[in-house]
Amino acid sequence: MKRVWNAIKSECAGANVEKTRFENVACELQEIVFSFTREETLNAIQKIGVIPESFGRDSTEEKLFAKTSDLVLARALSFLGFSVEVCRRRGDFADVVAESKRFGYKLAADAKSFRLSRTAKNQKDYKVTALNSWRINAVADFAVLVAPYFQYPTKESQIYRQALEANVCLASWETLFLLLANNVEESERLNLSRYWAFQSDLAARVPVAESKRSFLNESASALCEIADLSSEKWSETLAVFRAVVGKQGSDEIERLTKEIEKIKVLTREEAIEALIEKTKYRENIKTIRAYLKKIGATV
Repeated sequence: MKRVWNAIKSECAGANVEKTRFENVACELQEIVFSFTREETLNAIQKIGVIPESFGRDSTEEKLFAKTSDLVLARALSFLGFSVEVCRRRGDFADVVAESKRFGYKLAADAKSFRLSRTAKNQKDYKVTALNSWRINAVADFAVLVAPYFQYPTKESQIYRQALEANVCLASWETLFLLLANNVEESERLNLSRYWAFQSDLAARVPVAESKRSFLNESASALCEIADLSSEKWSETLAVFRAVVGKQGSDEIERLTKEIEKIKVLTREEAIEALIEKTKYRENIKTIRAYLKKIGATV
């Protein structure tokens, strides 16, 4: 992932970039990620679920990180036996569309990453119902959401009911890691469509009163059975990710603590200048002036 971080940071340098440049960087990232070996992809999967706090919210860096998560998802699916396409279409369409090379069915998939500082788990963040619409638009057989396992709601949530009603597979970076780490790939004996359709089977058994409870553990158990993996493999995978997220969290806390200490020793003038820089008001003024000049308007 080091090449990915370098590409994002060197191109953005903390500022927004124009659309054409963004697309060029996105193409560069695709070339990098699509060249990943299985081991490099496993390494990327471990880290892609957490958005670095150093990337500003709604910044170009954050948007390119989101694009990278789509690419990592696509690369992972390619190792499972899928031909993949990362879509550039805007609006009501899935970010990743994949087709099983052996069985011919299609997936409409969406990748999610979150900050460790995230608190509220809003159902809109997961876009479960939107995924169902994207599946229809992509003429796909299944819809799949891939998000960090530990960022799914632990208690009852509307997203679980939505997934059951719309047959949206709530997968995770951890489940992808489980499959790739154990060299799972579709074959004459293994059709992963049983996993992508797990919610549909579960919906027939779950009473309406219980439809908002988490079924992630049941889904993981079903995947282990389908892929002929032991439950211990799933436990080992979760342990790996707990360690990785723990390290990411420790690094973020250390970095943020150092930033606090830097702020404490700023002079009044330095603090004001740092605040102005952070708001990007100067960049906004420059952009507005350029637009007004372009259309011949005066201030």
